[in-house]
Amino acid sequence: MNDVPQEPQEKEEPELLSIAQIAARFEVSRQTVHNLRRRGVFPAPEIVENSTRVRWKADVVKAYFDANPKQPGKKIETRLREP
Repeated sequence: MNDVPQEPQEKEEPELLSIAQIAARFEVSRQTVHNLRRRGVFPAPEIVENSTRVRWKADVVKAYFDANPKQPGKKIETRLREP
């Protein structure tokens, strides 16, 4: 057995997105993101040290929009409203 210490692996930082970046990447309006947050259906943001700005992990946001695809001709806010 070879007991050579391993170099510590640097953890890759996840990509964090702002509301404007989410809107551009997933082709929704910034207001849509705000509305989804207000209604409690959007993923929780990440806490970023030394920052007051809200950010989300890109992979979590992608998973949300993959599970809740836009429907052509319908606003996402309308589609998610409870009866």
